[in-house]
Amino acid sequence: MTAAAQAHESTNRFLLQSLCRLFLLQQLGEHTGDLLAAGRLTATHVQALPATLDTVVGDLVPHMMTLVDAFDLPTEMLDALPIANGDTVGRIVDEVLVHPGVSPAALRPSITD
Repeated sequence: MTAAAQAHESTNRFLLQSLCRLFLLQQLGEHTGDLLAAGRLTATHVQALPATLDTVVGDLVPHMMTLVDAFDLPTEMLDALPIANGDTVGRIVDEVLVHPGVSPAALRPSITD
């Protein structure tokens, strides 16, 4: 979060904050049972987690190529990931841009895709 706070450009700050949020929400998701049992989260918090994750992912989707370029991932690595092929990524980006209310989770490829 320190790097995000120090970012001079608002888009960079937004992307860094969103990536931090995404990471923290994913980490939180792995421990919801313990946190719920300890009284640190409510059932409402746990139930809202998937929608919150979808919102953060949806906010990042239009910036996907910027993020891929920023991480400078080798092409071979991306080619090995089924989700990273151009057809899937392009379809998801197009759908989210055309239908901003659509959850990115609804656009993820199924096992039969």
